[in-house]
Amino acid sequence: MKRAGRLIMSLGIAWLASACAMVLGMTSFYWAMTEQFYLFGGLYESLVMSAVALVASLVGALVLLTILSLAQRVRPIALWAAALLGGLLFAAPVALFDRAPWNGLFFLPAGIAAGLILARTEGRPVRGPGATALLMGLTIWLVLLAIPAGWAWQEERREARSASASLLSDRILGGAALDSELWLFDLPGKVVSFRHDDLRPTVRVSSGVTALATDGSTMWALVAPRSYQWKKEPPIRRFRVVSFAGGRWRFHPWQVEEAYERPVAIALRRQGVVAVGPKRVYLLGKDEAGSAKALALSEPIELAGQVSSAMVGETLLYVGTNIGEWGGQLFRIDLATGRVTTLQGIDDPVTGLVADREAPPCLFASLGVSHLGLWRGRVVRICGDRLETVLEVPVLPIGKRIERALSSRARQFPPDTEPVFGLAPAPGGFWAVTPRSLYHWQRGELERWRRPGFEDAHGLAVSTALPDVVLVATDANATRSVSGYTPLVFAK
Repeated sequence: MKRAGRLIMSLGIAWLASACAMVLGMTSFYWAMTEQFYLFGGLYESLVMSAVALVASLVGALVLLTILSLAQRVRPIALWAAALLGGLLFAAPVALFDRAPWNGLFFLPAGIAAGLILARTEGRPVRGPGATALLMGLTIWLVLLAIPAGWAWQEERREARSASASLLSDRILGGAALDSELWLFDLPGKVVSFRHDDLRPTVRVSSGVTALATDGSTMWALVAPRSYQWKKEPPIRRFRVVSFAGGRWRFHPWQVEEAYERPVAIALRRQGVVAVGPKRVYLLGKDEAGSAKALALSEPIELAGQVSSAMVGETLLYVGTNIGEWGGQLFRIDLATGRVTTLQGIDDPVTGLVADREAPPCLFASLGVSHLGLWRGRVVRICGDRLETVLEVPVLPIGKRIERALSSRARQFPPDTEPVFGLAPAPGGFWAVTPRSLYHWQRGELERWRRPGFEDAHGLAVSTALPDVVLVATDANATRSVSGYTPLVFAK
């Protein structure tokens, strides 16, 4: 009876220890290869992964216990031999049948742990290493389950907050600074401004805004309400721009928009405002009277995902798209003729556009994608059809360094680079922010700061630790890539 109890206890400890070894091995490998500590996306995913690891380790532990019990009747097996047998038993099937044989290495520590524990079941009580393994396994398991559970609980609390406590959704699309306030808008089109000194919020627009832009004295907003049409031919739609200056709003006339021609971005030039649609751009004056002039594009542009735009001079309009894991494009539109040019060499998501103030024909474009551990990004300077990379930071975690040191094939591929998710103008250059750092590029000179942490302000994750910029976290990229929250940067 006692022996049966010891066997059951040992089997349970081996089961738990091997499952923990599997999950921790995968987590450690992921961190070593990506520098991102990833557990699971939520409580449900955590439970599923835990169940898979537990079932796999239970089957391996049962088979191992059977082999060890039979072997002990013939000749006792040393601990090192049991550990070796357990490692091979767990790792070999995966290495043989998995499409990636090296995945068997994840199961090697689990088999070693199970072999060491189960080899001590014959005639010895479960104490010492066995009890320690049980305590450590339970602790690790609680941590692995408690962290995602805490995330899920925080998410539920966030969703349950009142409108006054959480003024904007997590999916911040963009914004601009005016005077002493930062104006932000989210996916539903709500606009809230936050004072730089104390982050005091003011709701400006309740919904329907698709873009914001400022010329330093006036804030401009594009209002293009969404509609969901079930008929084959939708009715005529309307949009308009509104402006805020001197403490009051000015409402410009509604403009007629063609079917499936909803504009989603605006850019400012000296002559007025440009609203960008997929087949036309609309040229509007800055006064409160008159109608928009529709300019047909030489070819349609796909305005999917998040869209950014910027003017270079008075006639060249650049429009970038961010479609997450599916990439992005950068278009140049000649407002004199409507001619569209798709810039070659841009296939990553375009996350920001800033005109080069010291070289008017040029502009800076930030690129960035983070998806399932893949990082890629840079900042390019575009002058006509010429592209020059001015910021690109390689990412080489310790695992990648070891892989490249041992494998000539691995050295044939370039390393990952930090994705750039936000771009803001600065004298002589720009500010750029990545998941790890904040960069200031000025006339070819680059300064780097470790990205400061965020604080909660009325449901907004924001950082005002640096005097010249404000950082904001957004979940908008997660709609089209497995990136989690990513940072945006705005100049004060």
